[in-house]
Amino acid sequence: MKRIKTTLNQHEVERLIYNDLDVMAAYPDHLDDKEEKEKLKKRLKELLVEGEFVEDEIAPGYVLTNFGRIITGKRKPVLSMQRSNSDIFVHVNARRWVLSEMLPNFDYKETLGRLKELKVPVSKYDY
Repeated sequence: MKRIKTTLNQHEVERLIYNDLDVMAAYPDHLDDKEEKEKLKKRLKELLVEGEFVEDEIAPGYVLTNFGRIITGKRKPVLSMQRSNSDIFVHVNARRWVLSEMLPNFDYKETLGRLKELKVPVSKYDY
């Protein structure tokens, strides 16, 4: 997470709070990560294969495809996954995302085979 090196206007923050408005409006525009969103859109156009589509946005800047890939607009375009004997998961923003809970019609062998076919790094999780 980026550190904010900007002091917020106290009066503006109080005005937003007391008027029950979104406090995030007090932050400067340069913290909006517009570049990251554009980079994600560009990567999605490049990386999605035939039959693959975005299933859900799991965190800001991270999307899950129906094939089980996590694509991001950050440094690494496709995140590495980990697997156990019955599930596949990834850690994003200090949270563990389990594919069996996120994907409808999840099949372990089919999803694992598809990820390997798409050259997504999947490592065995050691307990």
